[in-house]
Amino acid sequence: MIDLDFQSVTTASVILRLLLAAVFGGVIGFERESTKKPAGLRTHMLICIGSALVMLTGQYIYETVAPGVDPARLGAQVVSGIGFLGIGTIIIIGRQHVRGLTTAAGLWASACMGLAIGIGFYIGAAVGGVLIFIVETVLRKLNRSISKFSRTLNLYIEVDHSASVIPLQELISSRYARILDMVMTHEHNVTPDTVGLIFYLKLNEKKEHMKIITELMNADGVKFVQEV
Repeated sequence: MIDLDFQSVTTASVILRLLLAAVFGGVIGFERESTKKPAGLRTHMLICIGSALVMLTGQYIYETVAPGVDPARLGAQVVSGIGFLGIGTIIIIGRQHVRGLTTAAGLWASACMGLAIGIGFYIGAAVGGVLIFIVETVLRKLNRSISKFSRTLNLYIEVDHSASVIPLQELISSRYARILDMVMTHEHNVTPDTVGLIFYLKLNEKKEHMKIITELMNADGVKFVQEV
C-alpha cells in the first residue's frame, strides 16, 4: 500500500513532487517557447525536474543514509551552478542590443521553484510558480508599454555621408531630445560612405518611440534607424 505522507521521501511523495516540477516548469517553459526564446518548454521542465530530484536526494540522504547531513547542501549547488545555463541564453546581437536576460532569470527562478517542490514546500512552489508566470506574461506587456513611452531613447542611425551628421544632430536637438552622448561606429556599415551613429537621448517630452523613428527615417541623408 502506498504511503500518502507527502512531506517525507515516500513513493507517493516522489511521484507527486516530480510531476509537479514537470507541470510547473512546463507552464513557464511553454510561455518562453511560444515567444521563441532561447530556452523553452523542455529546458524549463528538465531544470525544474532536476532541481526537485536534487532536493529529494538530499532529503533522502538525510532521512535514510546520514541523518546528520544538511539536506539543503545539494540544493545550494544548484542555485549557484544553474548560472552556466543562464549565460548560454544571453546573447549580444549587433548595435549593443542584449537579449536573453529575462530567460536566464526565468531559468534560475525555475530551478529555485524545483528545489521548493523537491523539499516538499508546496505552497511556496505554487505561489512562486504563479508569480513567475505573471512576471513573464502579464508584466511583459506592461514593460513594453513603459519602454515605448520612456523619456530615455537610444538610437542607432545610419547616414549616407559624414556631412549628414551635423544636420542630424541639429534636427534631433531642436525637435526631439537633448543628446547625452553620440558614438560613431563603422562596424555595420554597408558601404564605405555610410556612417553609423549611436545616439543616447533624453526626450524633451513623452512621445512614442516609433513615431520619432519614422520621422527620422524621412530626414535628409538618413538611411536606417533602429532603437537599441
